[in-house]
Amino acid sequence: MRLLECDNADGYRLTKVLLDNSIPPYAILSHTWGSDEQEVNFEDINSGNGKAKTGYEKIQFCGKQAACDNIDYFWVDTCCIKKTSDSELTESLNSMFRWYGKARKCYVYLSDVEVVQNGVEQPQSVWEGRFRASRWFTRGWTLQELLAPISIEFFSRDCCRLGDRESLKLIIHEITGIAIEALQGVPLSKFSVDDRMKWAENRISMREEDAAYSLLGIFEVSMSVIYGEGRDNAFRRLNGVIEPSLDKCCLIDLFITDPRKDKQRIEELKGGLLFKVYEWVFQNTEYQQWYNDQSNRLLWNILHDESLKPIILIIDALDECEKNMVKLLRLIVSSLTEFPRVKWLVSSRNWSEIEEALGPIEERTSLNLELNTYTVSIAVDWYVRDKVEKLAKIKKSIKKNRTTIESYLLENANGTFLWVALVCQNLQELRFFTTSMLQDYYPPELDPLYERMLQQILDIKEHEVTELCLQLTAIVVVAFRPITLCELPRLIGSKIDLEEIIKLCGSFLVVRNQSIFFVHKSAKDFLSKKAAETIFPNGIGKVEKAPELSAYIHDAKRFVLYNRVGIEQAPLQIYCSALFFAPENSIIRKIFQKCIPSWIYKISRTRSNWSAALQTLEGHSNSVSTVAFSPDGTKIASGSNDRTIRLWDAITGESLQTLEGHSDWVRSVAFSPDGTKIASGSNDRIIRLWDAITGESLQTLKNHSGLEASSAFERYFKSNHWIAERSDEEVRNIFWLPPDYRPNKLKI
Repeated sequence: MRLLECDNADGYRLTKVLLDNSIPPYAILSHTWGSDEQEVNFEDINSGNGKAKTGYEKIQFCGKQAACDNIDYFWVDTCCIKKTSDSELTESLNSMFRWYGKARKCYVYLSDVEVVQNGVEQPQSVWEGRFRASRWFTRGWTLQELLAPISIEFFSRDCCRLGDRESLKLIIHEITGIAIEALQGVPLSKFSVDDRMKWAENRISMREEDAAYSLLGIFEVSMSVIYGEGRDNAFRRLNGVIEPSLDKCCLIDLFITDPRKDKQRIEELKGGLLFKVYEWVFQNTEYQQWYNDQSNRLLWNILHDESLKPIILIIDALDECEKNMVKLLRLIVSSLTEFPRVKWLVSSRNWSEIEEALGPIEERTSLNLELNTYTVSIAVDWYVRDKVEKLAKIKKSIKKNRTTIESYLLENANGTFLWVALVCQNLQELRFFTTSMLQDYYPPELDPLYERMLQQILDIKEHEVTELCLQLTAIVVVAFRPITLCELPRLIGSKIDLEEIIKLCGSFLVVRNQSIFFVHKSAKDFLSKKAAETIFPNGIGKVEKAPELSAYIHDAKRFVLYNRVGIEQAPLQIYCSALFFAPENSIIRKIFQKCIPSWIYKISRTRSNWSAALQTLEGHSNSVSTVAFSPDGTKIASGSNDRTIRLWDAITGESLQTLEGHSDWVRSVAFSPDGTKIASGSNDRIIRLWDAITGESLQTLKNHSGLEASSAFERYFKSNHWIAERSDEEVRNIFWLPPDYRPNKLKI
């Protein structure tokens, strides 16, 4: 990738080819090409002969706008690609979507939209028609240039800013048919191939093959560029690379973790499978009957293909499922009658709630390990002999005392694989060993063993090291997810070699894929319950509350939600009007007081504390007549005199859906008891039933008395939301006005 930068002669020069790890922040231009003769190309920039061409105006515009945004480099497709090099051209076309996505700013230059007339900038009502008709929306390559960037702004030919993708999303949606969610940054992989193809079907490309090449980024695929192959061949090759890509995405969705890597991790942590250990399972008479019984198969929705071989779905350690265990159990039970093809193999501790949930299954086989202690103990014996044999090969002290160690483990294992694994792991790390250490260091059963291992940490001579070990275990116990090695230094706040500290806690913790895990769930249970007083001397409740942090987060949440609308439209308002209108006692205001712009020289007094109002939901263009909460309290429906029903997220205040269909004032709204449907009544004498998830109109009940007809829905136009400071007819400073400080407002 090459970039443009300003040179000392008031012109522009190209950088050398930059690799991904050396690319500085840059802006990028999106535009429509004029004639090839008038566009500034790669050779023109190098020779300095392109300034007379009309295309040079676009380059100047992009460079100046980037400078205004404090960006030193920018990219323009006409002159930053050496098109005489086939390899560079292919690489550029395959990288285009990624380059637009990584740009700090994307400027759309609309050469056919003028805003200034007779020296006066016209309002949107005047230039919107020209904006809708711009040929930029009809070109092939501009589709990915619209969807890829993080920040994209639209400018007229006279360099006036028209808005950004967020503020113009409704108009862009109407022009292009692209889903609002895609314009808001939802990953394109969430949309079907047909949907994405429809976005491009009416677009025009200068070269017929570009109709396919311009979609490479949209489908996240790459292929060689062969101009001259024709449109049909290009699309045939494109479809050929899309299908495997979709298969890969499907596999990613199916396998949140890669089972092959899970298998490798388990084998590395606990050793490979021993035939003598698992042999008894497959030879068990009841298991053999279940495995071979064709009438007992479960059918899974994705496995309708009768040509597939019998499939077994395995759920190991179901009792360790921390979320949605009830839903998973219901799924297993319901699938029996609905899909009779796939077999389930479920392992779990003997919990009554799991046994009861699986009780309705008539054709099932239960294998209770507590009732097969003899068989299990034989498997554990084989496991012990295998582990000791491997230890004896690598440690001389173990080899000398092999018989004693093996006997001790066999006598005290009590059918517990984990106890044996922990003892053998500890033996492997010992520098020397004597037989007298067995009873003292490795007491029978898990809890006494964990207590001994915790005592080893407490007995470390260096007090600071002991404290770090206890601090580390405490953090891992209360963490919502596994802590990574990169995150740990910030949490511990120490420069000591933390990997050594983790090794000292090796009886409880293990590092896998740069993250810290417990060796087993029982280790976490022991530390959080029986050893809680040791690792949480002030009590775990003290850790959870963190009053100062809680107060800060609570205030930050109030601050952001109160100013959400202004921040969404212009993020930098968080340092401007958001701080300006925050209560005097707001923690956020006190911390960031210095960030209030200096050009606001007279600050009026605001309220001392946050009011009882949590949020202001804006969007209706007329008075709000009715409001209803969903049964679970997560959504709000509102009806208005603007003839619409709006659905809101009750937590964030985000507008989720706008339901249009009534032709008059909406008088009432109500949710169904399960929250999946909404009913609305209007003066148009109609009651409508809506799907609360999709917004689809499900049913219309007409001719209800007391309701009258009215005109069609009118577009909502924002007013009194912004204040601008003008100097010599030029707008210099603008900031958003919160709802409570406007002359009038439409809100709920």
